[in-house]
Amino acid sequence: MLISPMYSVMYPRFSSLVHAGDTPKLIDLFHTSSQVMAALVMPVAMVIAVYAHEVLYIWTGDAGLSQQGSGILAFLIAGNALNGLLNIPFAIQIAFGWTSLPFWLNVIFITTLVPTILWATINYGAIGAAAVWFLLNFLCLLIVPHLMHHVLLPREKVGWYVNAFLIPIFFSVLIILFLHLVRLDALSEETVFSIFISWVILTSALIFALPRTRRITIQLASKYLKINM
Repeated sequence: MLISPMYSVMYPRFSSLVHAGDTPKLIDLFHTSSQVMAALVMPVAMVIAVYAHEVLYIWTGDAGLSQQGSGILAFLIAGNALNGLLNIPFAIQIAFGWTSLPFWLNVIFITTLVPTILWATINYGAIGAAAVWFLLNFLCLLIVPHLMHHVLLPREKVGWYVNAFLIPIFFSVLIILFLHLVRLDALSEETVFSIFISWVILTSALIFALPRTRRITIQLASKYLKINM
């Protein structure tokens, strides 16, 4: 719900800028959309992964199912978040008409994914299969953007990895650990409220930690204050 709309909006914009040959605007939009994507998906995924048991219990009302499925949900949602970070670089590749990279990577991963999932499921159960999904997306995140930047935007690779990958993960882990240390869930008897507050804190921190989302937020706030003063 968060990832697909972003991809659907950004891909035609990238294609238009590539066709126009406007590389500076393309680079600016690429970094901005990558950081917006990170600010959208990482807090949601981190909160759901950490509160997987509570989220499943709220959803199903089944304590046993929540206990058994919490690890599976944590791996799946973390894998989805990493996949979301890959969508903006993927949109750039398609905008440039470079389809061979995703094609051959998919061929490689499909041929290795099936036996790996079978092995993981037999030896570790459903949580093993979910862990393979997470590992697959983690490997893709290390490989695909590196190759994409090397060919299409070589000077932007370090900036992308720092601001759209390392900072979001670092801040998400750091803040969620802090919230657990202060026992935010103990401050309220309402689990839903605790989860919501954790998401608000994490999202707000990440928005201001990333340079592009911070700039957008400050600009929107300034514009709103000018209109209402």
